[in-house]
Amino acid sequence: MDSDTCDPAVIPATGKFEGKGPFSFRQIRQALSYVRTFTLAEIHTRGSIFDTAGEAALALFEPHISEVSTVRAECLFGTASAGILAWMMLFDSERPDLLKKSLLAPHIAAHWSHGPVMRLYYDSSAHFGDMLEAILMAVHATLSSLEKLLRHLAHWPLFALMGLLARHLELARELITESDPAWTPVKPFRPIIQGFWNAWLMVGLWDIPDELIDAADEILLHPPPDACDVDFVAAVATQGATRGGGALAIESVAPWIRSCLATRGLLHILAPEWKMFWLGLDRMTVERHVLVSFRMEGPDPRMHSDLRQLLDISEARSQVQFPMFLLPPHMLGLDMADRGSWFLADRIRFTRQPHCNPMFLAMAEAIAWRSGSEVMRFVELGAHLGDCCLWAAARWPQRMRCLAVEAEALNAQAIQKSVRAGQLSKVVRVRQVSVVPEVPDCVQSSESQTTIDCLLSLEEGQTDLLSLYFGDLGAGNEWDALHGALASLGPNYPTRRPRFILIRARSACKKYSDFVRQNNLPYRVVNAR
Repeated sequence: MDSDTCDPAVIPATGKFEGKGPFSFRQIRQALSYVRTFTLAEIHTRGSIFDTAGEAALALFEPHISEVSTVRAECLFGTASAGILAWMMLFDSERPDLLKKSLLAPHIAAHWSHGPVMRLYYDSSAHFGDMLEAILMAVHATLSSLEKLLRHLAHWPLFALMGLLARHLELARELITESDPAWTPVKPFRPIIQGFWNAWLMVGLWDIPDELIDAADEILLHPPPDACDVDFVAAVATQGATRGGGALAIESVAPWIRSCLATRGLLHILAPEWKMFWLGLDRMTVERHVLVSFRMEGPDPRMHSDLRQLLDISEARSQVQFPMFLLPPHMLGLDMADRGSWFLADRIRFTRQPHCNPMFLAMAEAIAWRSGSEVMRFVELGAHLGDCCLWAAARWPQRMRCLAVEAEALNAQAIQKSVRAGQLSKVVRVRQVSVVPEVPDCVQSSESQTTIDCLLSLEEGQTDLLSLYFGDLGAGNEWDALHGALASLGPNYPTRRPRFILIRARSACKKYSDFVRQNNLPYRVVNAR
């Protein structure tokens, strides 16, 4: 069994799961690579990936399947992550009373707040209580052994799941008070979670700022009386991460988390004020850069027959790999994360594959086959993390010139780091600028905005492929941006005009055909998918 990821682990399925399994840990992990993006309600309504992973997670804790206990024991970190997913699948976000019953039964509250073994009761389903007890014990056991499980951190988003769960356990403070009448909240010595820690997370920085380091040092010099105070634990993690990255942060904070579990219980560290702590620990421990690879074996099966016939690349075969610097893990509700599509970085961390439009890959292969040994020039607008340019540069390093244009600063910075890491500075150029329909003048246009005409006017030769892909979710502004390319697309500048243009446009073939006809452009519109 792979001790790092547990991917080969098979979860049997019997009883109510018969006919739906067996399941694999990889199915769970694939769903969890997207989990930072979803609210609890969305987890309940996602498609096949979450449905399958949710069933697998539930089967993992099915008390009537005797074989699962061995799997849980051998895949502790993955089991804890799957357990939180299963927990969230068990209760309905529309029924907070059900959640409360699952956590706290009448007259037995004290069993919850002390010790790793909790006797849970549920007034209408003993089976539910047995499953939840197994989940909580798995999470408790994992959090009590963090420093022994460091090799798992890159593979399972356990801390993100803890933050997500804390976000939805708004009853936690009330439950702590009910379960331990003697407990009273201790005022933080200095609220770095609400202050510097939050500020660090909200601006999308990887490195911890000096202000947060200074605040953490001050807390550790004069610690509060409560060692389970979230600010104190965050200060310990901050100092560890500053000295030795995510691994040392975990080694430093693990004894304190273990102590809090033993003296205060799991619910204490799932209180709402701990949410940002877990999200910060998630950022400290995820991979900042990965080596991605991509194998091409003919065109993508989703390709439209019209484009398939035009390109004729049925025999195209290639395999490349290159380093990619990534964005921080996605944070639900953070506007910067939504604009920059941070969730795609989470996907790349899991798949170890670039997130490049398959139609771009196919068109690039076709252009390369037709151009022989000539230098190819691509322009990628809405480059995100530069996946397509980086792939093309790794595929044809001697004859590729690619311009990656990206509006978001963090994304553009990540592309630059990838270019330097791959020693591709002579092949890939990066511009951080927004592409708009119109600017007063190309020479005097601002550094923050430009048009396609202005970009193409600066290229040394004719562009072979121009790709427009602005954002992965929702409607982009590709249509508006294209109106800023009319001078280059028309007959006046034949040496500037792109040979091929790839545009993300859903069900808009007629719209673009009319655009081409009305502006007398020498192009034919073909469906890509």
